Amino acid sequence: MVTGINDLLIESTETIIIDIVSVTNGNEFASQQQIINILDNDVAEILLTTNTGALNENGGAATFTVSISGGITHTTGIVVTLSYAGTALSGTDYIT
Repeated sequence: MVTGINDLLIESTETIIIDIVSVTNGNEFASQQQIINILDNDVAEILLTTNTGALNENGGAATFTVSISGGITHTTGIVVTLSYAGTALSGTDYIT
């Protein structure tokens, strides 16, 4: 029996390869091998926060912070893509 161990790592699917090494008082019927996939159950909860809800038109700045909550550690890359919408126009009313 093989039992998975839960962790707080965001990981790709991992594998366990099981082979027969030797047999006593019997014969292995051809080469026996089993592969078990360990599927990750951890999900990154991404938070987006800002230091302000408004900025001045004459050069005020807003800073955004993207963070991972819940004590999760990632071993694979997490990509966060932002979109900008609203009545203000990028390049005319603000720059990123």
